[in-house]
Amino acid sequence: MADDHSVFTATADGERRRLLLDLAAQGPVHRVTLPSGSPAWLVTGYDEARAALTDSRLMRYAYGGTYAKELPELNRALDQHMLLEDPPEHTRLRKLVAVAFTRRRVEQLEPVVEKISAELIDEVRAALEAGETVDLVSAYAFRFSFRTMCELVGIPASEEQRLGSLFSVLTRGTAAPLEEYRSAGTAMTALIGGLIDERRRGPCGDLLSALVAADDGGDRLSPDELVSMVYLIMVAGHETTAALITNGLLLLLRHPDQLAALRAAPETIGTTIEEILRYDGPVQSTFPSFAVEDFELGGHKISVGDVVTVSPIAASLDRTGPGHPTGFDVTRQSPAHLAFGHGIHYCIGAPLARLEGRIAFRDLLDRLPDLELADEPRTRVPSVIINRLTALPVRQATA
Repeated sequence: MADDHSVFTATADGERRRLLLDLAAQGPVHRVTLPSGSPAWLVTGYDEARAALTDSRLMRYAYGGTYAKELPELNRALDQHMLLEDPPEHTRLRKLVAVAFTRRRVEQLEPVVEKISAELIDEVRAALEAGETVDLVSAYAFRFSFRTMCELVGIPASEEQRLGSLFSVLTRGTAAPLEEYRSAGTAMTALIGGLIDERRRGPCGDLLSALVAADDGGDRLSPDELVSMVYLIMVAGHETTAALITNGLLLLLRHPDQLAALRAAPETIGTTIEEILRYDGPVQSTFPSFAVEDFELGGHKISVGDVVTVSPIAASLDRTGPGHPTGFDVTRQSPAHLAFGHGIHYCIGAPLARLEGRIAFRDLLDRLPDLELADEPRTRVPSVIINRLTALPVRQATA
């Protein structure tokens, strides 16, 4: 068993990826140590990952959530969402959310997303033309994805900055001191709870109104479930999309031949996004699952109570997977990946992420044609789950 957890916690750009791929070269399933010090199985093989993500003998009920024992009431408000549930409760929650989070709702959001992107690109372009170096993580990607999620859910513009500050604490999980986490969580639940009360008094046509009204034969989301769902949708939506955009732009700037291929055929942006998701996706490992039966996976015996987590990054790069994929190739047809998960926990927001990605890359490449790296990105965020750059410094290339 690997006795260090750097495969989960390394922050130097490229280090986690190298460690994961070195591990994957040794086989599809590995005994590792989690940052908490607990032993676990890490799945890096493509076929084994798909099997694990659909195996009913692996359940998430025992995870509990962040500070579950220390902050039980706050935990109930933040972690009663479908990502941490198993059937039949997961089935119930996903069905209710699906009533509200429809493809039609995503399509109707497109003009708003385009407007948000255009406004932010205007700011970035002005700074670049003034000779400034711009961090595209903070100046564009994070603001773009967060404002999009606020528009989708129905968060007032006056609360966006405050909510963003609260999320920056909550997404650190147990890396945030308990009292700081408690304070941010209490403020966030009060803010969202107040908006829920407003929607009960008068719907506004946004996702929050639809979630409040969602009804399946008389079954509805409870107040805690509503807060948890909004928290999940907001955090998962803006963190992963920001990662998709910045990871992807870095790949294109580091591979000028691929950038040229995309510029020559802009209609291939859809397959380019899928290749970005395959090659450097936004999720490095899944929430832990727990074995409720003994079974075999990748030649190893998984025992009752064992913890299992999947690495979508390593699995998507598995050379024994579909097409034996190597290298970054924007012309690759239908690249197979697990960036959005697989099985019952497949990302319900995948259509929105793809829409945002398409608009972001179109605007970045069309309106900022002379971008170049001002410095090589050095670090990724310290997260067991998210694979995202902390900064992406760019400047306008000089002739």
